[in-house]
Amino acid sequence: MRKNWVKIVVLCMTVMAVLLTSSPMVANAQEQTKGTIIMATTTSFRDSGLADVLIKEMEKVSGYKINLVAQGSGAAIQMLLRGDAQIGITHAPDSEVQLLEAGWIRMPIMTNYFYLVGPKNDPAGVKGKTLTQAFKVIYDKQYPFVTRNDNSGTDVKEKNIWKSLGLDANTFGSWYIKTQAGMLNSLQIANEKGAYILTDQSTWIKNKGQLTNLDFITTSGEGLNIYSFFFKDPQYKVLADYLKTPEAQAFMRQYYFDPITENTPITTPALTASTVQLAIGFKVMPINGLGATGKPYQLDAPPYIKNGRTMVPIRAVTEPFGAKVDWDGATRTVIISFQGHTVKMTIGSNVATVDGARVTMDVAPEIINSRTFVPARFVSESLGFTVRWNDKTKTVTITYP
Repeated sequence: MRKNWVKIVVLCMTVMAVLLTSSPMVANAQEQTKGTIIMATTTSFRDSGLADVLIKEMEKVSGYKINLVAQGSGAAIQMLLRGDAQIGITHAPDSEVQLLEAGWIRMPIMTNYFYLVGPKNDPAGVKGKTLTQAFKVIYDKQYPFVTRNDNSGTDVKEKNIWKSLGLDANTFGSWYIKTQAGMLNSLQIANEKGAYILTDQSTWIKNKGQLTNLDFITTSGEGLNIYSFFFKDPQYKVLADYLKTPEAQAFMRQYYFDPITENTPITTPALTASTVQLAIGFKVMPINGLGATGKPYQLDAPPYIKNGRTMVPIRAVTEPFGAKVDWDGATRTVIISFQGHTVKMTIGSNVATVDGARVTMDVAPEIINSRTFVPARFVSESLGFTVRWNDKTKTVTITYP
């Protein structure tokens, strides 16, 4: 009798196991377990707090277990290139070119701004200045400045600002404090030393309560900070699609990021660094680095000088760098977009807008023989290019990045 009961119990348990295994609930759970993937990201994605909530939701919608590796954008990009991570989030458009050339798909997902923060008493007196102006004063007076020096997105942006001033950060003295650390750790060092530092907006806002010696100093148009999601294998497109949903974008806003929509002016990075040279009165424009050709480019009309300012055909400061140009015939307004910057100029008016802010130019754009000419330095620097003038040869050199 006892043996029969044992057989019955075993039979019941077997039947229950079969039923449970074939049930929709268990089947769905098994389908949702797709394995573990690695996400290489910038430290600001982690330090802002956004990663904690966003990754959980990404795991739910995709079925993947996502392990986060947070480091500077430069290191994250190299990790993706090596195949050590399947997806990534970085914020270094210039360096991201390597991924585009290797066949990765780039989807800009959100922006914020780079902030200059520093001692509460602002000894350099740069509160309210543009980032470029503030950096110039800090350099001139040699006030302590903390740099991550790690090839991160923030580090690249900082170095580009110094470069736009004609300065090489590698030559700076002891006032320039190198950390080789992430964003939050570098902020903590700046807090201890009473130094200025460039930081992303979200990490600052999330952690400023513990950084009691520092205060927000300034930001400006050139501080726009673009974050992009990268994937290569089509199976991870589900994650890209989720990041465009209202739910994901609500999380971004919660942590002080602005989600990118169809109306956000974002351009793809130029595939190579470019340098153009324009000589007053000459139509030939040498281009170095564009497609690695180095062949001269023939302009329709030569540059000229007006009221002490170099005027160049608009194509000279847009096409070599991949900038987008739109024309509003009704208002005679030209609109240039590049890497999140937008410059709007009206023919005959010396009032322009740069990233939404009104700016007065020394000379207005004009049309001569059906060709639009714009002030070279104003447009170039507004888009983040470096401009140098050689008075001896009457040549202007424009470089990006």
